[in-house]
Amino acid sequence: MINREDYLEPNCPICRQHGTKVPAQMDMQVVYDHLDSLYGSGQFQSAGDFLMDCLSATEETGDVTGQLLVINELLGYNRQYGNPTDNIKYFDLIPDLIYRSGFSSSLDAGITLVNMATARLAIKDTDNAIANFAEASRIYADNIPTDDSRFAALYNNMAGAYLQAGRLDMSETCYLRALRILEKGNFRPDLAVTYVNLASLYNQVNMEDERVHTMAEKAIALLEQHKNLEDSYFCYSCRKVADPLAHLGYFKVAQEYRNLGLDDTLT
Repeated sequence: MINREDYLEPNCPICRQHGTKVPAQMDMQVVYDHLDSLYGSGQFQSAGDFLMDCLSATEETGDVTGQLLVINELLGYNRQYGNPTDNIKYFDLIPDLIYRSGFSSSLDAGITLVNMATARLAIKDTDNAIANFAEASRIYADNIPTDDSRFAALYNNMAGAYLQAGRLDMSETCYLRALRILEKGNFRPDLAVTYVNLASLYNQVNMEDERVHTMAEKAIALLEQHKNLEDSYFCYSCRKVADPLAHLGYFKVAQEYRNLGLDDTLT
């Protein structure tokens, strides 16, 4: 059982000696470790309750950075396990927290904007999601190399936003940008996911486009080649591409990937 004092760091002893109150800081590593434990044991409701308790603690102590980091976790939690509309109340708060925490031009700000944009997509707030992704892209450009895998993840997410908006040309552009980055690096399951994303996009535009099966089969070949990985992210990626591959007619391999994606015994 984790207690509140386990993830709230004590005030500075020198400040206590002089009677100066300094907000306690959330020990986020303790928070992340406990969340991993709850998710790993399937205690999703408990994870949500724990995050809300952490958020209350940061609000009470005035820990702006902790508040921002906990909200980042809540955005993902509500999107995957809770009610995605619960994130709406954080959208206006996040820019203020970024400014007050001093993160405005940092990579952390870009990551937070990506998380917020993804949360917006889940509730079909597409135009604002695209705007958040665009701002995140500008921040990324000032902080990381253009071939960093985080740019690839950003472009994949942006492509999904443009797809939701019906802007298929921009969606293709973003997927291809992600592809160029991922093809240069070491194998990541994200590369296979991007191939499937493009296959689905081309199928939506023209079912007879030969690139539909070219991209799908590249993805399958990659996943088959790296099946020995079978870690949790590999399995998650298999689950992610299973339904799109089935839609494209790859029923047998799709079922196999669904099984891989649900194998909780893999670590």
